[in-house]
Amino acid sequence: ALSVFAAIRSVSPMSSQILISMGNAAAARRQSLIGFLILPGAFFFASRYGALAVALVWTTTYPIIVFMQLREAAREIELPWSQLFNSIFPSLIGTVFMALITGSVAHFLLPRTELPHLARLAITIVLGAASYSLYLIAAQRPRIRQTIDAVNRLRRGD
Repeated sequence: ALSVFAAIRSVSPMSSQILISMGNAAAARRQSLIGFLILPGAFFFASRYGALAVALVWTTTYPIIVFMQLREAAREIELPWSQLFNSIFPSLIGTVFMALITGSVAHFLLPRTELPHLARLAITIVLGAASYSLYLIAAQRPRIRQTIDAVNRLRRGD
């Protein structure tokens, strides 16, 4: 669930910038105002039920607000949803792969050791970075090469 939320969170700043740069600052302002009006009230209501309820409200309400803004930005630049999804999908798969690896190790292997909590955390972090890197190398090599080539062209001024 958090990997999906992270994907949503990673594209949300882009939508308001698209709307503003396309001359539709009113739409960006309206979407920000909707978030400003809805989120604090939802958090206040959920706070009576504890931190988990606040987290649940955040992970359910915020994506709806972002979706509304993304819909407007995508319409503004004539971007099909399928193309947007195709650009996010590889990182989502990598995040799910990383979560499965780290979650499995943290749940099944690390509790059976006598390692201190800080060492367990360090192992989980390193394992997460390694598993995501492995996914990138194994499954996204052409995309990585394209990105490196684009950066190199920009640096050379091509």
